[in-house]
Parts: sequence; structure tokens; C-alpha cells
Amino acid sequence: MVQHPEFIHIVENPKPGYKLEVGIGYPFIDWAPIPNFFGFGPGKFDWAVKTFSFLLRDNNEVRCDMDFVAGARPKKVFDFGEFIPESAVWNRRPPAVYDTWRV
Repeated sequence: MVQHPEFIHIVENPKPGYKLEVGIGYPFIDWAPIPNFFGFGPGKFDWAVKTFSFLLRDNNEVRCDMDFVAGARPKKVFDFGEFIPESAVWNRRPPAVYDTWRV
């Protein structure tokens, strides 16, 4: 996640019925800070952007809108590395190579 001033904005009286809008957002990069076995989620997108808009209404209620946009769908559900291809995870009968593994 990378924060940049261009992803922060504050607008007074943004539209009728609202006193204030505060928006923040941040882009994601293709880097997972915590290694994991999932083929999707943080660090598994080519790119992504998330934005939050907090709107204060005239009656002091707060509304929050969140948008998330990501490029290129993840190619796998799980990512166990080169030793276990994803197709092997979903097959009922594991390949013979698993017979040689000792834990």
C-alpha cells in the first residue's frame, strides 16, 4: 500500500444535504508483505486502488462509501509455489510425486 496526497481530499458542502466530504484512497502494488498460500488478496493483484468517502449529512449522520478496483484477475485460488501446482490441489487423486514426500 502506498499513500499519496493526491488520494486525500476534503470538500465542504459537496452536494445538497451534506456538510462535508472527506475522501482517502490508496493504490496497491504487486508485493505481498506477509507470505501466504492464497492466489488472491493483498500483493496478488497486478494493481489495485481502494477509496473511502466519508460524508457528513446535514442531520449529522455519517455515510461511508468504499470503492475497490483491481486490474487483471488473480490466476489462481491458492499459491503453494512451484512444488504443488494448483491443478493438483483440486484433483481427487494426488500425483505419484506426493508418495515420496516425508514430513
